[in-house]
Amino acid sequence: MRIRVALGAIVILVSAVLPLFAAENATEVTRLDFYPNFETLSVYAYYSGDANSDNQTLLEYRQADGQWRRGHPLTRIYDNQWTGSIFHLRPATAYEVRVTFSDPDGVSSEVLTGTVTTRDDKWPVGAGKTIHVAPGGTGEGSEASPLGTIQAAVNQAEPGDTVLVAPGVYRESLIVKKSGKPDACICIKGEPGAVLDGSDAGFLDREGPYRWSNATIGGRTNPRDYVADCDWRVDYLAMDDQKLYGYDSLEDMLLCRSGPPGGWYQDVKNSKIYVHVTRAYCGPNQAKTVVSRLSTGILLDGCRYVVVDGLEVRYFGIFGIDVKGSDNVIQNCLIHHHNVGININDKKVNNTTIQDCEVFQTSVWRWPWQLTKHTRYEVDNIGARAGRGTVIRRNTVHGSFDGIGLSVWDTLNEPGWIQDTDINDNHIYNCGDDGCEPEGTCTNLRFWNNRIHDCLMVQSLAPITVGPAYLVNETYWNPWIGVLKIKVSTSGVIYLYNCTFHAGGYRQSVWDYGGKWYNLHFRNCAFYGTNYVFSDNGPSKEGTVTFDYDLLFTTNPGYFVGWENKKYSNIRELQKAGYERHGISADPMFTAPEKGDFRPLPGSPLIDAGVHIPGINDDYEGTAPDIGSKEYHK
Repeated sequence: MRIRVALGAIVILVSAVLPLFAAENATEVTRLDFYPNFETLSVYAYYSGDANSDNQTLLEYRQADGQWRRGHPLTRIYDNQWTGSIFHLRPATAYEVRVTFSDPDGVSSEVLTGTVTTRDDKWPVGAGKTIHVAPGGTGEGSEASPLGTIQAAVNQAEPGDTVLVAPGVYRESLIVKKSGKPDACICIKGEPGAVLDGSDAGFLDREGPYRWSNATIGGRTNPRDYVADCDWRVDYLAMDDQKLYGYDSLEDMLLCRSGPPGGWYQDVKNSKIYVHVTRAYCGPNQAKTVVSRLSTGILLDGCRYVVVDGLEVRYFGIFGIDVKGSDNVIQNCLIHHHNVGININDKKVNNTTIQDCEVFQTSVWRWPWQLTKHTRYEVDNIGARAGRGTVIRRNTVHGSFDGIGLSVWDTLNEPGWIQDTDINDNHIYNCGDDGCEPEGTCTNLRFWNNRIHDCLMVQSLAPITVGPAYLVNETYWNPWIGVLKIKVSTSGVIYLYNCTFHAGGYRQSVWDYGGKWYNLHFRNCAFYGTNYVFSDNGPSKEGTVTFDYDLLFTTNPGYFVGWENKKYSNIRELQKAGYERHGISADPMFTAPEKGDFRPLPGSPLIDAGVHIPGINDDYEGTAPDIGSKEYHK
């Protein structure tokens, strides 16, 4: 049977369907949201429609009534959302933002605009009374009659008050439950020499009750083995500030696979603690042997608008400072000799600021990796597993397994973790695993101006699942294995701009993996290796990883780049494959890479060889931005 349809019916049918398709493909602009930090701003532009995903956006911003400036292009991360970041802003400053939509299928309203003020980094403290604390104090909290514990002072504090801690050692755990207000923070201020200490004083007192004697184990007395009475839980032990590895059995302690300076084991049933040292002439009675008695130095327990300023926090078994509340500040503190220096592990904790601190451990970074991984020692100096608005800046971090931990393995695809977060101007080194470890959705996670070196892997991007994440003006060098860890199916969008990646050890590459990953974009980066510059099977989706305007250099003749299951012996071959069309391959001529000085020398091929990226490197010198993390200055 043959079916006949009149031509006019077909025309009518097509005419009826076309408006439906047009409506689905057109863009309906809905709203513009912001999340401000001190120097950055996250922008979220929402829409509906656009079934064929061909709309585009233009991001612009300005201060007050100034000139509009282009921001870095937004990134489409979901079917109804464009998002991105604005950099180089000033704290406590109002900005106007506009996002212009375009769509060949039509747009309901082309422009979304809004005004937002960046966060203020001048904390409102000192408006209330000052509560004084001093060792041995027995008074009511005045300067003439101080309190004897910090906890007693905190319990009295109201919004705007300052708890002023005089020099001395305070052996207490501090729990802060009271909140300040946005315009009147509670400040816990340590004067120089104010120390919060979690160790037991008896083990430090040569005449105290807890003294060490040679231990007889299995019928044998070894001059390297010691025992002491101890009837509380111990989580940390160190000799002369070198952390000892805590073993789960006496037999493992005697083997002491961790190596120097030694190990320890606690026999809880018999209230004994044992120590095995690697040198017989250096026993715990001859050293400053620290045994933790308290587990946490400061617990910010649901409180908000609290500033912890200028304290030394040391020798607590688990956490130096544990943050369980939003809008708090930790600054100018020395935090050391704990399992974790500063800990945040809650998606509901937002807007934590950690700045101008030194946070460190000892020994951990030298322990065998396989002995530390998957144990209680697989921890961070700063664990920042938080929600939105975390800022970690201008800190010195060293000596742990991971430097700054941002990994949420159990919720890798859950939005809201580690979002709108800034990690900038930190110095991180001596990490047994990763200098930084961002893993999760990481939408608007921003790294810039960090210096990270002497780590197993300097930066781990394994995996970022959504993004966009940004690495800008980062300087990474002297890895033990590689500079970048890019694997575990990283799929989120990551932009790497004006970074220096220096792998200068014996036959090292910036990275050398075979995993599948995609959506990374490199511009103006300096790659330096002594084997292949980098070697990888390539992305799991062709065309989703881009390289251009980079410098690629290796000291090993005959090696250059391994990519997408091919070996390229020089940059010309790589360019023929469609990569690094404007890239170069030459000695970068760094000033003193062995000293961590990666400024380009006069005549360096890095100078003026990069590309202008709006919103990222607008303030370059010369005819074009330089390649690498350091702009050349005459």
